[in-house]
Amino acid sequence: MKEIQRFEGQLAEIDRLVAEGDGALALRVPAISGWSVAQQIDHSLRVAEHTVGRVLARPEALPRGLTLVGRIVLGLGWFPRGSAKAPRGAEGRECSGAELAPRVAGM
Repeated sequence: MKEIQRFEGQLAEIDRLVAEGDGALALRVPAISGWSVAQQIDHSLRVAEHTVGRVLARPEALPRGLTLVGRIVLGLGWFPRGSAKAPRGAEGRECSGAELAPRVAGM
């Protein structure tokens, strides 16, 4: 339940960022990431959409596939910034608020 509440909070923050408009979505902070806010949101939504779709398509429990370090990182809610590569197909792309808003609402 705690994870669902955290996810809902993250979606609310994404919704707030999308509502700020395309200017805010185009911002970048090179010290943190080479991606814009829109690319970060698009990537997050792609991962969430894929995960939710996979869970709904296969409701039985999946085997544990995370390493101990992976479980610790996800459990803490921390992720190293700027040092990881997104898997092919999950890379963030530039999107407008009009493209992102319905995807956020659909989550």
